[in-house]
Amino acid sequence: MTFSVRSATLALLAVFAAYAVYVALAGLGFDPIGARWDFAVTGALGDSFGPLNTFMATAAALAAIAAYFTQRSELDRVRADSEAERTLAIKRDFETTFFNLLQLLRQTVKEIDVTIMDINGPKSIYGRDALKEILDHQIGPSKGADVDDGPIYRKVYARLQDDLGHYFRLFYQIVRFIDESSVADRMLYVRMLRATLSNTEIVFIALNCMFGGGQRKLKPLVEKYALLHNVSGGDAKSRRFMASFDQSAFGDRDMGVPSDEASD
Repeated sequence: MTFSVRSATLALLAVFAAYAVYVALAGLGFDPIGARWDFAVTGALGDSFGPLNTFMATAAALAAIAAYFTQRSELDRVRADSEAERTLAIKRDFETTFFNLLQLLRQTVKEIDVTIMDINGPKSIYGRDALKEILDHQIGPSKGADVDDGPIYRKVYARLQDDLGHYFRLFYQIVRFIDESSVADRMLYVRMLRATLSNTEIVFIALNCMFGGGQRKLKPLVEKYALLHNVSGGDAKSRRFMASFDQSAFGDRDMGVPSDEASD
């Protein structure tokens, strides 16, 4: 567009110059023998520029219009580039925080510990093994109704709340961070989060939503983002998760399919 405006301006100047030369020669009474000054002709010289003035005014107006559209196009391009850069910056900042939170969540799991007794005496176990020990041997034995499971879970949680409470609060903040973000594909990051969870963690999250502090704030997010999608079918049946959560908590999951086949 800039090249076209420049070319049009040069063409107009060339036309004006040619016209001016023509008028000047006519005013001088140019003929093949020689030039002579004819005041009768030159007296009308100024009048001869009348049409040219109109022509130049029109050309100037057209040039101004062309310049306006060129400038507006450039401003639109700059605005689009700025918006794209802003979107990329928001996504970059979000991902930096998100992956740092995921790393912190994994570190939090590693720091969970319980003490068990073996043939050599007391032994400390950590991380996911500790969570599995708590679930299988301290919460797991109960297969009764919610009225039985609820008190068992709350009793275990009260004893281990320094570890479990820290984990649940951090997990909730990660999901909330995704939910309140302006990134385009929030489910992409939810799937990343789900992929980092062990089945034992998923069961603990479900129990926290059923009987613990996650009932009011975390559970709606669990159902909104299908955070129980990867739970194993056996745990879902033994803990009656299907009856305790909306189907949305499991996404498009068929609970009859083994968890390793249904995972995403």
